[in-house]
Amino acid sequence: MPFIRRQDVDPVVRQRFEETHKASLRAALLNPTLTEEQRNGIKTQLDTVGRPKVYRADSPPRPGAIAFPPRMTREQLEGLKRPDLVALATRLNLPSQGRKVDLVERLLQSQAVKK
Repeated sequence: MPFIRRQDVDPVVRQRFEETHKASLRAALLNPTLTEEQRNGIKTQLDTVGRPKVYRADSPPRPGAIAFPPRMTREQLEGLKRPDLVALATRLNLPSQGRKVDLVERLLQSQAVKK
């Protein structure tokens, strides 16, 4: 599935939709049944409309976030047993046949491509 970055969308088109979204958030703030927590959440959303999202390394992952395996060094991969390397290659959709040395090389190459 292709990704569309906000920078790829024409600013005129993006501004129209951002204004519509801001108007709906302002209307939601007028709801008298909102709790203070809900009201603060809507205000935070209203402040972030139109701004790029900033992800920090120390922030907890959002619900539904995809976790990627950490990058492993050659020494770490060589320290694993062959069945563990086969399982890791299978999980990463890589060919899992061959010797241990071949698996280590394949895993290292897959990490280099994903930079």
